[in-house]
Amino acid sequence: MTSWILAFLIRNEGFEFRNSSSVPGFLIMRVLTAMYTMRKGGAYDRFVMMVEALLERGVEVHCLSLSPVPVKHPHFHSHRLFFPWANPDGTMAKGAVLFFFPWVSLLLGWRQRIDVFIAFGTLYAFLFALAKCTLRSSMVTFVRGDFITSFREIPVAPLSKWIIRQMSYVGLLASDRVAVVNEALGRAVRDILGTKEEGRVILLPNSVPSPSGEVLDRGAIRRRYGIPETAKVLITAGILNRGKNVEILLRALRVIDNDEILLIVAGDGPERATLEEMARKWELGNRVFFLGWLSQRDLWSLFSASDLYVHSSEGEGMPNAMLEALGSGLPCIGSKVPGVVDILGDGELLFEPSDAEALAGRIAHIFSARDCYLAVRNQCDERAKRFDFDWRDKVSQIVTQGFSLAGVI
Repeated sequence: MTSWILAFLIRNEGFEFRNSSSVPGFLIMRVLTAMYTMRKGGAYDRFVMMVEALLERGVEVHCLSLSPVPVKHPHFHSHRLFFPWANPDGTMAKGAVLFFFPWVSLLLGWRQRIDVFIAFGTLYAFLFALAKCTLRSSMVTFVRGDFITSFREIPVAPLSKWIIRQMSYVGLLASDRVAVVNEALGRAVRDILGTKEEGRVILLPNSVPSPSGEVLDRGAIRRRYGIPETAKVLITAGILNRGKNVEILLRALRVIDNDEILLIVAGDGPERATLEEMARKWELGNRVFFLGWLSQRDLWSLFSASDLYVHSSEGEGMPNAMLEALGSGLPCIGSKVPGVVDILGDGELLFEPSDAEALAGRIAHIFSARDCYLAVRNQCDERAKRFDFDWRDKVSQIVTQGFSLAGVI
């Protein structure tokens, strides 16, 4: 009876239950992953990159989700859960996910003979734990800062946050291999697992991407947005929530009090209206440009039209936007938090995320003389070289190497 209910809830798009050996081409393993809903942001981009990397290397990928995943491939199978609630962020929808995801994962894992469960976050590892342990399969979990830095962003009561944290710990304990994006997360995970076992916790930082497609030149993009050619342009990008701490950039801009220094904010989120009101209140309206979400091409073009990328988050895994800025050759400075420190090093490219005056001083110093600016750019060029590697190849190795079809070797 339970199987019939679960089968009704699942929308298998273009897919029927069958043995994947009937699919043309050589398959090295079958994996099941999940993504609650697809949204804008670097983490979702990396998730799609991971799926595509595995498909390119002969892995059959099954994905459990509530919304479409933008991947098309003969060996990619999307299993969408259907709930009658319109709001996927509502309490009812989230409660249903917590109840049904583990059972649906168990059913899919059994029917599709899943070799490895891939959890893109510790909460997903918790949801997969039942299926992983029951089927005696393996599980790889990618930790991107969610169980350490993101709980304060969840709008629930303290008790609920404590419960979510415990679920994350259970997910980690059920994982055979954990990939982390920065050293601080690695130490935290090892402490939780109580292990020094080599290969159990693996460092996988994000990589520096290269510009793709045609990028507009500096003059053309500045003319598009009405930015004077002589202006010094700061830029930041990402989801606008409290943790991203964009407010400190507005405060620093207010301290600098120089109409020639402008700020571009690319992205959207729950704090956008508040930030726009702050800019109006502090009379920064003509110096701050809120552009919302941009295409990859437009963002790269804006990087080419800017002078300095500033990342002000209070907590990070490893910011993709900063790596994209480095990849475009744009100098960067960032807040002194794990992830950003991994990228920029523990030096003068960092600032305290709570000190607007110090940040204002740092920005003013960088633009005070050409030698100062070139020194920052040279440091950033050197740091970028550390993250110039094939991320797709690395993520595929982490998922596929060292596992047999019966589990961990």
